[in-house]
Amino acid sequence: DSARNGGLELVSTRGPVGELALHMAFLYNTEQHKAIGRYLISRFPQLTAEVYTGREYAGENILHIAIINQDAALVRELVTIEPRLLYARATGSFFSRGQSCYYGEYPVFFAACTNQFHLVQLLLDLGADLNVVDSNGNTILHLLVIHNMMEMYSLVKAEWIKRYRANTLNSPKTAADIAASRRASRANVFSVAAPSVATVQEEKNESLFDIDGNGNEASAAP
Repeated sequence: DSARNGGLELVSTRGPVGELALHMAFLYNTEQHKAIGRYLISRFPQLTAEVYTGREYAGENILHIAIINQDAALVRELVTIEPRLLYARATGSFFSRGQSCYYGEYPVFFAACTNQFHLVQLLLDLGADLNVVDSNGNTILHLLVIHNMMEMYSLVKAEWIKRYRANTLNSPKTAADIAASRRASRANVFSVAAPSVATVQEEKNESLFDIDGNGNEASAAP
């Protein structure tokens, strides 16, 4: 135990920008370095969700690094080991608004802003949330407008709507849903078109992409 604790103290030592050996192992991205990173995770699992603590790269974790390195297999592996990695926010000055690497803090935003739609889909499958906003109030769609990535914007928007609709259709019905359905059925007797609860909720959700209700696309926060 003393040897293990001594090893933990050693690998918990921070470098000049707040990094750990674990971060550097995945940052270098060779097979040998990734093997070292995996060893550190297996030996010291409490380090897995650790982030950079220095001002420049604050909040960055090994999932952010795997995304930048375009390593889908490692992305899946890391999130399976530690789901909390999905919600770490890279807020350091290197990633701040106005910088070329302003990628929206969250890993799923990083994937979109680095033009990796397959990783966006993978991260969503693993539990990422498209409804989050960064510390500047920007959604993933705002970030894509900022970076002028309109093809990715269309892909992400379509994926967002598709997943919302699927979740709505598959969600369990509450007593209120059932009552609303019955009221709608009675209204149909008098040929009154009554929207279902699902339709109303869907319209509310789609307003996320329609600021003025007239089909205008979302614009980036100033």
